[in-house]
Amino acid sequence: MSHWQQGSMATDAVKPNATRILSQTQELVKDGSYGWVGNLMELLPTQMYKVQTSEAASIALDGSCYDASAGLALEKGWNWISYPYFKAGTPDAVITNAEDGDYITGQRGFAEYADDNWAGTLTMLQPGEGYLYKSVAAKTLAYDFTKADAARQSSSLLSPFPSRGVGQEETAFRCYPNTMNITARISIDGTETAGEGYVIYGLARRPAHTAGEQADTEACPYSDGELRGISQCIDGTHYLTIYGDQAVPLSFLVEEEATGQTFEARETLSFVSDVVGSRRQPFVFTISAVADRLSSPLLLEGQGEASVYTLDGILVSRRATPAVLSQLPKGVYIVGGRKVCIK
Repeated sequence: MSHWQQGSMATDAVKPNATRILSQTQELVKDGSYGWVGNLMELLPTQMYKVQTSEAASIALDGSCYDASAGLALEKGWNWISYPYFKAGTPDAVITNAEDGDYITGQRGFAEYADDNWAGTLTMLQPGEGYLYKSVAAKTLAYDFTKADAARQSSSLLSPFPSRGVGQEETAFRCYPNTMNITARISIDGTETAGEGYVIYGLARRPAHTAGEQADTEACPYSDGELRGISQCIDGTHYLTIYGDQAVPLSFLVEEEATGQTFEARETLSFVSDVVGSRRQPFVFTISAVADRLSSPLLLEGQGEASVYTLDGILVSRRATPAVLSQLPKGVYIVGGRKVCIK
C-alpha cells in the first residue's frame, strides 16, 4: 500500500486491522504479549509498505494531496515506492524518465521498460497501492500526472490469475508477501515457439529429503505442488508472477490450450524475490511434445493419497485417494503436483 496525503501518516491509521507493517528498512509487528513492537512510526507519501491484515479494511485520508513534482529519489537496484496520486495512470503515461532494463512490480503483476515502452501484466498504477521499482541506475523518478486517466484506462487492468473469479484471486495472491516475476518463452522439441496458445503454471515443491526422513512442515508449511502463479501471454512473450516467501523449489507445467495437453518443463527454479529473464533475453522453458507429456494420475492404480487443488490454488482435499478423485466434478485440478483434466 501507499498513500498520497501531504506529510506523513501515523501508523495508528493502519494498526486496527493489521498484524505486521513492513517498509524497506523498518517494521512494526503486533506481539501477543507485548503489543506493537518495532521502529516504524510513520508512513511517508513517497514510500511503499507491506501490510498483513486480519480482515479487509479501508483508510480515510484527510488533508492536502502530496506534491510529487520533485519526483522520487531512486537508488540503483530495488526501491519501495508509492504511487502519490489520486487517479490511476498507465506506466507509459505517468513515468517520464524510465530507462531500458527498469522494472516495476506490484502485488498483481509486473512490467519491464525496453524499446521506449513498458510491457507486462502491470498495466495500471493505482492510487493506494505500492510498488517495487528496480532501477538500472540512481536517479529521480519523474512523474507526469496530467496524463493519468483512471476512467478511460481501468478496463485494461490485468489479473495475476486470468479468467478466474475475483474472490478466488484474492485468496491466491494475498497468501504470500513477495513475488518472483519471470519473463519467458517456450521451446518445443528444440524450436522456440510463439507463446500464444500456451499457459505456464508455476508450482511450489517441497525440498527433497532422504528416505525415512520427514519433511519439515514447520519450515515449509505449504502443500507439495501448490499452485503459485499462472502466466499471461502478451505479444508472444509469457509474463509469470510467482507468489511466495521462502526459497522453495519451483517446477513448471506448460499447457496447450487448444488440446488441454500438459507437459512438464525441464527447467526448475528456486523462489527468489527478484526478476528472471527479460524482454530481450527471456527465460526459456523447454519441453518435448512426446517425452514430457503428462498422464493423469487418476489412471494409475495404487496412486495412494494426493493433495488436490483447483487451478486457483484452493485446497480441495489434502489426502485424497483415487476413489475420492474419481468423484470430483468435471474440471481441471492440480493432483499431487500435476495438472489433471477430469471429464
